[in-house]
Amino acid sequence: MSKPALIAAALALVAVGLSAEPLQAQNWSAHAAENQCKDQLRRQYSVTGTRGVTTSDRGNGRYQVNGNADRNKQTTNFTCRVENNNVRSLNVGRWNDKPNGGGDAVAAVGIAIALGAIIAAASSKKKSHEYDQYPDGYQGNDYSNDSYNPANGITCYRQQRACFDNYNNYNAGWTSHEFGY
Repeated sequence: MSKPALIAAALALVAVGLSAEPLQAQNWSAHAAENQCKDQLRRQYSVTGTRGVTTSDRGNGRYQVNGNADRNKQTTNFTCRVENNNVRSLNVGRWNDKPNGGGDAVAAVGIAIALGAIIAAASSKKKSHEYDQYPDGYQGNDYSNDSYNPANGITCYRQQRACFDNYNNYNAGWTSHEFGY
């Protein structure tokens, strides 16, 4: 064979060895695999969005894609396997309400409870009476004709709406018990 014929034969062998499929495999990427999985999710499950997507290269044109898929205020996790730029398997978990979708309702309930507590505290007659401290000897007043003893060693005064022990110390427990604070 002549030299030009050998070169032509060598080029023909190289051309046969470099078929379109290996060139296409070289162009496959993690991004392309991710897009293949997202398209399959949209077609098969009407997915409207994905979050937290990661793609792992498994070699030889194989990829594994994981993440979360959203649809109609629901979310699920998914695992997708792509080989030679084709989706080979797509596994999705159970569809659950989105954490951030239900968060609005939880926040509304929390705000309602907080507002209820504020309103109850503002309308309460109790205020913070059990923390009021009366000076020693406060019993030595003109309330003696309006007093009574609910227990041994405890004296309560109706007009003052307070109870004291035998040592003239304010007693928050008996005051609360007797006057409903």
